[in-house]
Amino acid sequence: MVDDSSGSTAASLVKYLAGSLAAAYILIYVVVAILRISYPFELEWVEGSMVDHVQRVLDGKPLYVAPSVDFVPAIYPPFYYVVSAGVAKVTGLGFLPLRLVSLLSSLGCLALLFFWVRRETRSRFAGLLAAGLFAATYRLGGAWLDLGRVDSLFLLLLLGALYLLRFHRTRVGFGLAAVLLFFSALTKQTALLAALPLLWLAIRQRKQGGLTFVAVFVLLTGFAAAALQITSDGWFSFYALDVPAGHNIIPGRIADFVLGDLLRPFMVACLCGVVYLIMQAGKAAREELWFYLFSGAGVLLASWVPRIKDGNFANDVIPAWAFLALLCGVAVPALRTAGQKVLAALPEDFPARARLARWGLPLFYGALVLQLATLYYLPQEIIPTAADRAAGYTLLKSIQQFPGEVWVAHHGYLATQAGKRPYATALPIYDVLRAKNEHAKQVLFDSIDAAFKAHRFDAVYVDNDRFMDIADRTDYVRKAGVFPDPSVFWPVSGAPSRPLRVYVPQP
Repeated sequence: MVDDSSGSTAASLVKYLAGSLAAAYILIYVVVAILRISYPFELEWVEGSMVDHVQRVLDGKPLYVAPSVDFVPAIYPPFYYVVSAGVAKVTGLGFLPLRLVSLLSSLGCLALLFFWVRRETRSRFAGLLAAGLFAATYRLGGAWLDLGRVDSLFLLLLLGALYLLRFHRTRVGFGLAAVLLFFSALTKQTALLAALPLLWLAIRQRKQGGLTFVAVFVLLTGFAAAALQITSDGWFSFYALDVPAGHNIIPGRIADFVLGDLLRPFMVACLCGVVYLIMQAGKAAREELWFYLFSGAGVLLASWVPRIKDGNFANDVIPAWAFLALLCGVAVPALRTAGQKVLAALPEDFPARARLARWGLPLFYGALVLQLATLYYLPQEIIPTAADRAAGYTLLKSIQQFPGEVWVAHHGYLATQAGKRPYATALPIYDVLRAKNEHAKQVLFDSIDAAFKAHRFDAVYVDNDRFMDIADRTDYVRKAGVFPDPSVFWPVSGAPSRPLRVYVPQP
């Protein structure tokens, strides 16, 4: 493969436009992330729960415990919390250390995509295109990459493992890839789905040391799972495996994943990737084909399985978009070269040969421009306003006016910021109540019911009246709404959710 060169003035201009758009998306993402990183409230409604988890790590408290009104863990393994806790020891606790980990991880993903494609194709333009195309999905994925959530660190470790499997097929390379894949799974367990085809790929490459990859990954994963299971008295597997398994499959999402999540926003990238793989299938040496088929199957599986379940969000598709951006970047120089070969093979008297020679390359780069342009978004829509910040501080004052304990059911971190202790948050509670473990559900329900009956809280802030059927209880009564302005303090990422009602004990 050779580096791209301009075939005509028009092709050069359109190619330059595609590169400029790709670079612009990267720059816009970095600027937006920097503007958001210091926002003292949630950018997305589960971020605060992640801060609560990091606080427990810093306090030396166990994460995976019996569910209760005091704490219910999220479904994720602990690595992201541990890394964020290490950063928090330097920066102090809050959203900053978690978002910093995610921001650096996402920048690592962009850099990895660029260097991967440049190494594969020897084309800086193709590398920039891959990185920019992934950055362009930022808003499409819920403006998620810089959030205090596990996804960016999980993806960086997964891509790092794939990079080593692609370019360092030695025993040392396979061993390091297994370590990275293990830590990816220890960040978000969907990496285990991506690992299944990779293990088979490694077995196919056993002469190069692929069995080292299998052995290291299986041993590390097995040891960590056993240790977490034993130290948590069996609760780790409940949260990491049983609870996600309790999420119902949404039948309509199965087809919509392909049509709505992949083809509709990524049509050109998907087409480039598919044509490239077909081209590799025609070669005698098919090492590239097998690698991209197996790794792609793993990444798509890791996106597809959580995406089709109840409670999913667009962030589940982020790994798939990263892989498609990578494959598109790898494909572009190969498709350009293949097009030139086809043109050269056409007879001189072929009717459309002159038009193809003049407009083929500009149209090819124009399709890439169109792909990037269709992912356009308004950055200001995902940056909190001064009014949001002011509303948050007003909310903290309203929490502080209660002398006793306050349960901010969907946003426990707000109680911490108001100088009170946090309690269990709504999403992990909902997850437990959807699980099939009746004992765990009863333990949680009894704990919450006892707290309500004992009037443990001077106030309970909820995002809706359906939370634990609080509107139907006789021990608490609705006092007032929270925000007089209906437009402020909504999270700019993820699902819209903010405190709306305050309940106080019934006299």
